[in-house]
Amino acid sequence: MLRRIRRHPLAACGILAPAVFFGASLAAAAAQPSYSSRTEDLSALAALNARDAWIMVAGTVALGVMVIAFAIALLLHYDRRLRPAAYPLLVAGLATAAAGGLRIDCSERVDAACAARSNAGLLSWRDEAHNLMAALLLVTFSLAPLVAAHRLRGSRETRRLAWASSAVAAAIAVLAAVYFSEVAGSWSGSVERVMAGLALAWVAAAAWRLLSGPEPAPPDRARAAGAG
Repeated sequence: MLRRIRRHPLAACGILAPAVFFGASLAAAAAQPSYSSRTEDLSALAALNARDAWIMVAGTVALGVMVIAFAIALLLHYDRRLRPAAYPLLVAGLATAAAGGLRIDCSERVDAACAARSNAGLLSWRDEAHNLMAALLLVTFSLAPLVAAHRLRGSRETRRLAWASSAVAAAIAVLAAVYFSEVAGSWSGSVERVMAGLALAWVAAAAWRLLSGPEPAPPDRARAAGAG
């Protein structure tokens, strides 16, 4: 495994990314005693009026950079079965890093004044841009396992990961519908965390597959073997 990591260090970012992001969210939540993980969004930890918001900003930007690094690892790796997932992951990483830098004004779910400003259209352009990036990363994080599943089903050794990928994509889509329709109510924060957990768990599983699975021969070597 260590030899694989040395050969594909960018792939290890896929395994480390969940720990970095959720570690930052736990540290940021601990710095804000009034914060409700059940009700409030993760982005509230980095709001302009949040305490020690830099922790969540750093964690979110780091997550975006690590997802981009893992996407590049997929593009460079000889195994092409996971390669289609690299493109939505590249977009997801860029959107995540952008969302980390575009901090929301305040937490609408627990701050009545903030909710009133939102309803009146008085929140800043950064707040609106953050929400746009959040929607984009959600779509692309759910699209990555979906497109990967299509390619993974063709091999018996990756069929289990293919079905898991399809299940993750479907679960994220259902939870997103619950989240954006406000059906979850005061549990919206928990729903968002489950979505993030599923998306990053799939990234970690794909990275583990890349690092621990059998590594195919490079294309030029495979062609030479076929010619012989």
